[in-house]
Amino acid sequence: MALCTKCQRELPVSDIKFCPFCGERVNFNAAPVAETFTDERDGETYKLVQIGDQIWMAENLRYNPMASAYDNDEDNVKNYGRLYSYDETQGANKVIPKGFHLPSEEDIQQLLDYVGANNNGEGVGVSLKSVKGWKYWAENPIDVETGSVKGTDRFGFRALPAGYAKKEQYGSSYEYRDLGRVTYFWLDDGGSTYSSFNEKTYFALSFDRLNRKPIENQNVIEGSRSDFKFSIRCVKDDLD
Repeated sequence: MALCTKCQRELPVSDIKFCPFCGERVNFNAAPVAETFTDERDGETYKLVQIGDQIWMAENLRYNPMASAYDNDEDNVKNYGRLYSYDETQGANKVIPKGFHLPSEEDIQQLLDYVGANNNGEGVGVSLKSVKGWKYWAENPIDVETGSVKGTDRFGFRALPAGYAKKEQYGSSYEYRDLGRVTYFWLDDGGSTYSSFNEKTYFALSFDRLNRKPIENQNVIEGSRSDFKFSIRCVKDDLD
């Protein structure tokens, strides 16, 4: 099966050139839907997608009702998943399901390299983003020179702009920010040159991370303080 990058409908692999549902030209470089995975801990089912030699969840993790929903609104969980502190990904509080792992910098770099080599020259971030859901900053209307912020979801990764949470300066509550504009995924910081006691590694996709100009492509690996809550996107341990 192939996935239409515009309407997200599954298509039979054949000689068709256009999606019969929306008319989008079919690009069979897009990865097939590999399978689904049901988490035995809570019965949640996730779509999986094979991209190169890796199998990724095509949805953000939703496990553990004690983890945060954006704006504490459970209606956001189905589409965007939950937001987790880094501590919730490790040790006794580990939330990663059996058979998967928190991606490392190497995992993300492998993903970026494969996408960049097989996406017909468009921005890697554009290829990974979902087709719908990405918004402009209100103070910056569309800039025709930099193009659209929406993605093509060429490989079925479907990165949605889930926003993030940041602990308030005083107290233990969190402020929720930038739903529709950015997404951050925790990475395993083992051996990372970016990580320290107070900093952990993450991968970011946005249209506007640094200077609030509506760019299409943004993919960054860097450090973040541990008082943030980000999304989790799991990668399968192997293809067997």
